[in-house]
Amino acid sequence: MTGTQPTAVRDWRAWSYDEWNTRLAAYHFSLGAGEKATPVEQLPATPHELALMTGDPEADADDVVKRFVAVMRWRLPPGESFGSFCLKETGWSPTSESPPRFFAMLWLTCLVAYGYPFGKEHGFHGRMEAVFGKTQSMECLPVLWRTLSEWTAAHAVRRLVLPPYDTFRTVIGASWFLAFPHDRDRSRLRQLLETNDLSGDEPPLRRVIKLLQDAKDTFSPGFRKDLEQFVDRFVETGADVRNSAFWRAVRQEALRTGLHGRRDAGAWDVRLLAEFDDDEDLLRPYLACTDGAALPPGLEKVPLRFEHDGLTRLVRLAGAGTPDPVQAAVTTALGGGTLATRPARHFRRGVLVFRALAGGAFELVSGTDAEQADMALVRDDLVGAFVSHFGGRREPALLQGWSQVVDCRVRIAQEAPAGLEGATHLQATMASPSVRIVGGVRGDDGYVALEGFLPRIRFAGSSSVDILDVDGIFVCSATKSVDTPDEWILPDAPLAGAPGRYLALVRWPAAEGDDNTASCEFALGRRHLTHDYKPVGSGVYALEGCGAAAVEIERSGEMPDWVSTGTPGRRVDLLGAVRDVLHLGARLGDVAAARSDTHEWLVVGDSGRPTQLLFVGDPDSPTPRMPSKSLHARDRKVWRLAVHRSASVGVVVGPDRVDPVERHPRVQAVLASFRDRARDAADEPDETVGGTRTGGGSAWTGVEPEDRTRRLVDVFAALAVRRSGIRLNTAVEAFARATGFDRFDRSDTLYELLRAWVEAGLLDVVHARAQPVTYVVARRPGFVVYPVGRRYRATLLGLLPSSDAGGFAQAARRRGAVVTRRLAANPWQPAVFQVDVAKTEVLERLSADFELAPLRWLDPDIAVQVPDDSPGDRPPAGSAYVSERVWDWKASRFRPAAARESDGIAVELRRHAGSCPLYVIRRDGVDFYSSELRNATLTKAYLLKYGDLPFDDDPGRPVWRTWAQGLYLPLRFGRLCAVIGDGLSGPTLAEDGGVVGYGYPLSGPYRASLSAYLNPPLLPS
Repeated sequence: MTGTQPTAVRDWRAWSYDEWNTRLAAYHFSLGAGEKATPVEQLPATPHELALMTGDPEADADDVVKRFVAVMRWRLPPGESFGSFCLKETGWSPTSESPPRFFAMLWLTCLVAYGYPFGKEHGFHGRMEAVFGKTQSMECLPVLWRTLSEWTAAHAVRRLVLPPYDTFRTVIGASWFLAFPHDRDRSRLRQLLETNDLSGDEPPLRRVIKLLQDAKDTFSPGFRKDLEQFVDRFVETGADVRNSAFWRAVRQEALRTGLHGRRDAGAWDVRLLAEFDDDEDLLRPYLACTDGAALPPGLEKVPLRFEHDGLTRLVRLAGAGTPDPVQAAVTTALGGGTLATRPARHFRRGVLVFRALAGGAFELVSGTDAEQADMALVRDDLVGAFVSHFGGRREPALLQGWSQVVDCRVRIAQEAPAGLEGATHLQATMASPSVRIVGGVRGDDGYVALEGFLPRIRFAGSSSVDILDVDGIFVCSATKSVDTPDEWILPDAPLAGAPGRYLALVRWPAAEGDDNTASCEFALGRRHLTHDYKPVGSGVYALEGCGAAAVEIERSGEMPDWVSTGTPGRRVDLLGAVRDVLHLGARLGDVAAARSDTHEWLVVGDSGRPTQLLFVGDPDSPTPRMPSKSLHARDRKVWRLAVHRSASVGVVVGPDRVDPVERHPRVQAVLASFRDRARDAADEPDETVGGTRTGGGSAWTGVEPEDRTRRLVDVFAALAVRRSGIRLNTAVEAFARATGFDRFDRSDTLYELLRAWVEAGLLDVVHARAQPVTYVVARRPGFVVYPVGRRYRATLLGLLPSSDAGGFAQAARRRGAVVTRRLAANPWQPAVFQVDVAKTEVLERLSADFELAPLRWLDPDIAVQVPDDSPGDRPPAGSAYVSERVWDWKASRFRPAAARESDGIAVELRRHAGSCPLYVIRRDGVDFYSSELRNATLTKAYLLKYGDLPFDDDPGRPVWRTWAQGLYLPLRFGRLCAVIGDGLSGPTLAEDGGVVGYGYPLSGPYRASLSAYLNPPLLPS
């Protein structure tokens, strides 16, 4: 039943009953490729609809109906009744793949309810008798409709939602109201709604009822009777109108955007969303559509970078001549036409109300869904009335002649607020509230079942939310959110890590009797994630390069890391750069962290797991073993482990050359004496031997990551597998949810953590030059390799999901690798794996097993070069860029721009409607330097203003930022910390989440390069 609806394979005049049945079911319930599974709440059983179903553009509606009815009559020969045919046992059940054989008969009852045979004054039963020539019992109808509904619920088709039970039409109620309004009543109702600007939206109850009562004489007696009963039973008593079949039918007709058609083609294919730009405090509306949306000429679809409610594409004006093609498309749509009729109606009425979604996006809402919304775009002539009723703060808007109102609280009432009578979408609609699944992380088979990142249930006015499994068995209850009253939080236990399909059952109070209920299905997918991350979409992007300059790239599979190369190049032994080294002398237990003339040996690796022992003295005259030993048991143990258990032993004979010890017999003989256990006992204790700190490795001590950090890695992996770039707001929101830090109060901390993940090689940040958008891109994991003595050391840079990380260390150790981890100074950064191997073939096999990126080699030239400080090829800021914010040197953040300073150094943030922001340095009131990179611009500005950078460069300690939060070293130094440093660069945090400082634990020749960068020659004035 999935797929497109059947077409006229052969002449419909020759169709059998089974063909009519199958084609009608496919027409109403099948799903096209990529089509959203919207429920079926109305079956427009009209001659015109039946003709459309045949797929024959030349078909006459009256002829089609005559042929259809003739086939239905033929299927009930003498002796066969309507009930006996439909209830006949055929082995079919609601779980069968094929549709029920009685659907065509049910559709016929809707056609009769609509008024067929036309012109006859008989009621429903009289018209059924006229069709078949004899009286038919319809007592089976309720059972047949329920069975059909069960079949749609059990398969991947559009689900049939039956009308509420009608106490007046207990048997034919479903047929009656699925086809309602009937005959000429439908055209009259449609005309009434359109004339009063009430079509296409949730209908406001009181206004619609008044219109119907005023015009009731123009409707049929049956319609008038249903209207009177609705008013008496629901409106006058205050009962919930959502339980009225009559009101549901009126609502469905109001929501239709065309008089005919199986579904209103395109009615929800293009919708208006918005994003809030934190930097400029501006709400930016944009059009989003489905993959299959049909756009008029002149518009094009590009990836939306995220998915919301089936929307996956961004709509923009085609061609390169428009400065801001996205906003140009919005202007076109709001001006009228059929592209986005609902936003255009709201625009015409002068009020666009938006409700926040997860990840910083907003959606256009109305009626019940607009309750408690806190963001709106309002035409200037209506702003006063809007703020008077709903409060909020008026600010400039992107739309000319409009204002944005923030921090308002929209309240939906039965009557339109004074001064806003034309904004009918702000009136109470009594629409059946929709249960929404919001937030969470989408995977290929549903929301990823991650602790702390499960989706939430959103429903206005709900009193409880229960979660059931597919069999209807209770699983757990959701908890009401304290921060967002309309949202309910799913518990981690038992849902996290439990993939499957679930039903959210929502209850809300009824006027009397049992609670009302609504439900929504959702799926939790597998936790296992891949690292087959999508690259950024087509276009040109700017990102931070080796130094301060922006680097322009196009779409590619692998982002540069600025510390490695794809080929080994010249061999440079980095033995002198690693910190996990101890020095050994010729006496048992003679171990030291610093080398002296008596220390001719060194051991690499953790003191308890040495990887190699190297002789660094004169191989022709090695110092023999001395007959004394240290008094310290720990020193003796470290010494013995080094000489007995090191994986390899070599002799350093040049800067980049290490020979096997077997090539140097004299050194080999000394080593044999070191390994002589009998001499250990004979050696005399000597208090002058050892006693130096022998912990091995660096003085840097990191912090073990929180378990939520591991889950955050999986969140980014799940997003990166599905999206060609993660929007910056979405990434920051993910950090906020994982850490528990407030999105606004601790925004500085969240951005510091994001920078640390980028410096550790997990993520990249790129700026689109054709859009005012910044994306976060996950890096595919891969090794960066460098030689150390006789072995090789490699750091695994990239975002490795937890499922792979768990097996990686075990697999590496099975292949003989020594595995360690580099840690950060805070618990919100994942550890980075470091492996020590004898041959690079081990790394190649691990790369193949875990589908890692190809091996890359640490580039010794990049490691010591001075960072580039040129402005790159970015043109200077022109008039198209508008200055919005200026850097506050005391607060270390951008503030709204006031009057420009004419003296000294200033940094401005400037916006462009069609490109990423630009950061501009002004010196004495004149533009001096510009870049898309905030850090590059601020770095140069601090050098110009203060003559140096706010970093302490004390020998023997990590480089430490002492002030100016939000300023960092060039990206390469952070990547070098991850590859060959003592630990990961990143912030140190206080207990309340505030940032204490930001450190770079780097040593060796790379520290010398860093020191040269931090202590440059004085710049000319």
